[in-house]
Amino acid sequence: MVGAMKESVGTLRVYLGLAGAFNGVSSASALLSPSVTVFPKVLAILYVAVSLALLYVAVALPTLLHTRGRLVVGIFRVFVVTAALSLALVLMDVLVIGMSGQPSPGGKPLFLALLPAVLRLAIAVYLSRNVVRLVGEAKAPSPPA
Repeated sequence: MVGAMKESVGTLRVYLGLAGAFNGVSSASALLSPSVTVFPKVLAILYVAVSLALLYVAVALPTLLHTRGRLVVGIFRVFVVTAALSLALVLMDVLVIGMSGQPSPGGKPLFLALLPAVLRLAIAVYLSRNVVRLVGEAKAPSPPA
């Protein structure tokens, strides 16, 4: 693909750290909220675990690329799956609210509820593709000098 952005290890570490931190804070706040029911709390625990894994990968990425590439790719597959699950759950909420005829919470248009979940999934896919590329580059033999 011509003109595709290729992130370096350093910039990817920053993105991973930010994604892990923001995902962890938002999930932890849902986990600590007294108004959240059991199922969203279980999902929040899963999201916190994924966030901690992302922070770990951000810190140890240079070493992990060479020694534990499959682990890193596996973590990112889980990250993409949790982001897709988040989008599916938000979409179900939007459909239920839309079909019930009730006004949306906060009076906002329903499509705005989808925006954070869509962005989370897009970022997860973007980071995952770059990590898979970096793992492949780390495994590739270097050309003879």
